[in-house]
Amino acid sequence: KDDLDRLMDLIRNQKEVYDDLLGLAIRKKEAIVSGNVVEMDEVVATEEELLLHVGELEQVRRQIAESVAARCSIAVDELTLSNWPDLDPERRLQVETLQTSFRHTLDDISKVNEVNSRLLTIHLQYVQSVINEVTRTRQTTSYDTDGRLQTHRSQALNLIDEMM
Repeated sequence: KDDLDRLMDLIRNQKEVYDDLLGLAIRKKEAIVSGNVVEMDEVVATEEELLLHVGELEQVRRQIAESVAARCSIAVDELTLSNWPDLDPERRLQVETLQTSFRHTLDDISKVNEVNSRLLTIHLQYVQSVINEVTRTRQTTSYDTDGRLQTHRSQALNLIDEMM
């Protein structure tokens, strides 16, 4: 296998990991909607493992790119699959297909993560409003026997205090 074949295999492997991350993002959305904290913890732990694996794969990809860039006198940051040295038409089509597929997966992950972010924000706002309602303080005004204005603060029945 030449460097391009090794790189393509590696990128296919990375894409599979990202496909798994997409599946986890969808599972995370379902866990957020259902309020399943245990499922969320499991998903996050699995995501962390996969992201470590992505980092390892990225290091190998970088090593291959650095080797080819040095051999072809190209700056490694300028070397992409699209401008790979000696890329024949058949392999160019394979590269473009892989790039398109990878881009779609990354776009899908981004969309699901955006939805997850909005769902989490809504849940957090709801929790905050419940906390505010349970612990709010009321202010009332009355007059004393001399006709002076008096302000009274009273805390609403505090569910938290009652439970303790």
